[in-house]
Amino acid sequence: MFGEPQKTAKPPPEISVPEIDRAIMGGIIATNIYSGAAAIGAKQGAIYHRNFYGTLHFDPPPKKTSFQTVYDLGALTKPLATALGILWLVSKGRVTLEAPVSRLLKDFGGPAWDKILIEHLLDHSSGMLHRLPFYEKLKAEQEKNPQVVVVGNRVGEARVREMIAKDPVKKGPGELFTYSEINFMLLGWIIEAITQKRLDVFLQNEIYKPLGLNDLFFVDKTDAKTPYAKRQFIATEKCPWRKRLLIGEVHDSDAYTMGGVAGHAGLFGTVDDVYKLSQMLLDSYLGKPGAPFHAGTVRRFFKRSQRPCNKTWALGWDTPPPKEGMCGGRMSRSAVGHLSLTGCTVWLDLQHECVTVLLCNRVHPTAAGKDEFIQKFRPHLEDLHQGYSKAWTPPPPEEEEEDEYAAVRAREMAKKKKMGMAGAQKPAGPPQSGAPKKGPASPPK
Repeated sequence: MFGEPQKTAKPPPEISVPEIDRAIMGGIIATNIYSGAAAIGAKQGAIYHRNFYGTLHFDPPPKKTSFQTVYDLGALTKPLATALGILWLVSKGRVTLEAPVSRLLKDFGGPAWDKILIEHLLDHSSGMLHRLPFYEKLKAEQEKNPQVVVVGNRVGEARVREMIAKDPVKKGPGELFTYSEINFMLLGWIIEAITQKRLDVFLQNEIYKPLGLNDLFFVDKTDAKTPYAKRQFIATEKCPWRKRLLIGEVHDSDAYTMGGVAGHAGLFGTVDDVYKLSQMLLDSYLGKPGAPFHAGTVRRFFKRSQRPCNKTWALGWDTPPPKEGMCGGRMSRSAVGHLSLTGCTVWLDLQHECVTVLLCNRVHPTAAGKDEFIQKFRPHLEDLHQGYSKAWTPPPPEEEEEDEYAAVRAREMAKKKKMGMAGAQKPAGPPQSGAPKKGPASPPK
């Protein structure tokens, strides 16, 4: 379980910087790059910008977004779900960054997998391909034999796993940098193998819920009784092969093929919860009292790789390039962040203690023809944040309020204690529903 939970100020109902508002609205009104967005900027834990924009989709009738709007976070799944899960397991001593894939995943054997370590997967230096034609092959297979469904379920996930196990390695680990979806698919399965729980179940039960992050979740396509069906999702793409507008189902084709829960994509969330988790990570890095994650482990994950093939990546996070990149030209070199194709961005400036979050649906109704705008817009927006935050003085902290996570933590501790007492009286039961393997669940350490 976590250490003493941090104290976080409740976000104001709405506060915004006009220049930031105008920049974000420009992507809606002037160019139709996205239909809706939400953004937060904070310095030293105090929010100076929090606003939402536009509509859930371009189709009439228009429906406005809100702070409750749920976005497909796309590649932010990597740092905010999968890398976070590995960080949690490392901090608990349940795995090491030097552990080889072959020791953790028994169906990935052989010399190539012996050499690939967890840290190689996290910083994209494993030598593996960006991806393989997973959904393309399985979609074609299903079209030939419609009676056998191999897309969007556990069968699809198993088939993807089989394809990867055939060794899509281009170079030895540490020799080549390739941003790889496969790296994080493997990390998701490693988490499941260690915890004996599905990735989404593990994250909800062990990290998100104990921290009060109820608006970060995966949408499991195989779950007919999903609790998220009535949430307000923003639309993504009018998918040419699924032949529908995607609302509340993962945009990434490979994650969809695997049933919606994958280590590389599939996480959904609101702007508030993305910000809260990001601020928790920053506070943990800074070693602030009550921060929920182990400071030393967070610092290790935020440290830039020293591999010759990898100049900017840390463990699960990117960092600013030597010259101006998507984070603009004003952010400190110590920052960490991540981007997604769906339009979502998060940056943590470790030196200036700033967090910026942008969520939008830039793949709606299509991703085509938007790269030029996005490549100019992202650095411009971050420069606006940096310019404002550096000149802005956070207000003095208010009188200490009751910790908003205290009740949650107390319930979780009582639950753990009860489970421990039950375990002493009864034989260990089967893992939770959806666990990837049969057999007793590994006890928490």
